[in-house]
Amino acid sequence: MNFDKFLDKKYNSKNYNCLHFVKDVYKELFEIDIENVFRGLFDGPGCRKPSVVGLEQLSRLERPISPCIALFQANRRSPHVGIWLGGRILHLSTNGAEWTPLESFMLDFNKVRFYNVK
Repeated sequence: MNFDKFLDKKYNSKNYNCLHFVKDVYKELFEIDIENVFRGLFDGPGCRKPSVVGLEQLSRLERPISPCIALFQANRRSPHVGIWLGGRILHLSTNGAEWTPLESFMLDFNKVRFYNVK
């Protein structure tokens, strides 16, 4: 599958963030709209922990499978989400959409969990 059409997506703190991006990519991959899943994932701007209600709609994976949702957390950072594809993370940063190796994320985040939608 060609993901080039997602690489021109731009971050906007109020209108288009990492959750919106993952929702769009997931819909392209599986033809499933997961907006309702993500609506409750984070309790609000600046929230540092995913909400229990949002996580109940996801199945946690022991190991990543391609593709799946990658949720990153750190103590003093807002959570971040991307799609694990073939050993890299496709995600939306403030610089725009990009492919990033998992190892690079682990420099800024101390926890990563992988999920599929139930």
